[in-house]
Amino acid sequence: MRHRTLIYALALNGALGLASAGGAEKSESENARLPPGAKVPVHASVDLLQVSQIQDHDEKFDIEFYLYLSWSDPRLAFDAKKEGRQKKVVPIDEIWSPEPDLLDELDETIHGGREAHVNADGTVFYHQYYRATISTNFDLHEFPLDGHALEVKIESPSFDSDELVYVAGEIKHSGERRPVPNGWNLLGTKAEVRTKTYPVINESYSQFAFKVDVQRDPHFYFWAIVLPLLPIVVTSWCVFWMAFDEFGAQAGVGITAMLTIVAYKITIDSNLPPLGYMTRMDFFLLVCQIFVFGSFLLAVAIHVCRRLGTPEMTAFADRLTDGCRWISPLLMAVTCVLLTVLHPAVFSLVFVVAFCLAFLLCRPTVGRLRRLVRAIFFPEHLVSNDVSTAHVETGRVEVGPNLAETEETNRRTAG
Repeated sequence: MRHRTLIYALALNGALGLASAGGAEKSESENARLPPGAKVPVHASVDLLQVSQIQDHDEKFDIEFYLYLSWSDPRLAFDAKKEGRQKKVVPIDEIWSPEPDLLDELDETIHGGREAHVNADGTVFYHQYYRATISTNFDLHEFPLDGHALEVKIESPSFDSDELVYVAGEIKHSGERRPVPNGWNLLGTKAEVRTKTYPVINESYSQFAFKVDVQRDPHFYFWAIVLPLLPIVVTSWCVFWMAFDEFGAQAGVGITAMLTIVAYKITIDSNLPPLGYMTRMDFFLLVCQIFVFGSFLLAVAIHVCRRLGTPEMTAFADRLTDGCRWISPLLMAVTCVLLTVLHPAVFSLVFVVAFCLAFLLCRPTVGRLRRLVRAIFFPEHLVSNDVSTAHVETGRVEVGPNLAETEETNRRTAG
């Protein structure tokens, strides 16, 4: 009899326990559902702590911030007088929450967010700390005068736009550290809410996004790259002041300047991602290469003209030398000003147009182009043509010391 009574008591206690557990589970499931209403507005605001790194080569940035969310859930309202308090703390797992998720994140660390503060009227306040690495696409056409909008996007994948909508709040910075890394300046922050549609699943979600506008500080690139390169380019123009018989030194100056510019370009390219377009810095390096290589080619042309030894070639070499001494600095100054003022795409167009105009001013014809090609590959033919023309007209030719045999032959012919 005692055993039967004990069994009945245990069964009754088990039934009561199951009933209470079922009630608790039912209550918890009800709180986990969306708050009543057609659409739940969730107010979002951000406290920016720091953008610790901006990595151009990998096209990503590291950011730290607090995300603050608030929404209204009438089911959580309570009597403040009866409870004896205006706010209470509840575990976030026991109530409904938006379940925010970062997009385009490569790595993230989340702290806090285990509890929420509930006011007497049912307003819920919730916040989390994020430290994340976000992938992005940088537009580097203006590098190193470029600016970027570092965007962080937050979405709730568990609730579509018919169930939840974000409301953008304020974005502020309250950290003690510098908000952006060295080499960058903070221009401002802004937040917006958009509706993101995914055609594959035919779903739309409310998306909260905030942007951190930054501007690159170009002083490092000016002092470390631009300023050292200008004297190198100017040094390449020294070949126009060197003596005629110092061609070895002239060639050494041109080759050294070219190698230095190539080394600078390799250094720049290692800090940037592979690009399908040219940046402002690429155009500057290209201009430096053109001026240095052009000076080297002009030095070779002047040397060849002087070695030919005819009065016409010597006079042409002198005119070319005198012109290059002042035209080269003038063109370099104008090019640098245009490159600083104009957009890189506009500058490239101006550069091509200027080259075409310079080509047209030379009045190119088939005969002149053919003579130019022969002069480049066979410069000795210039002397041969001059010798033949002078021989036909006067019967006597004046030549330089490097054509002594031709002069002796002419004397014998005249005799």
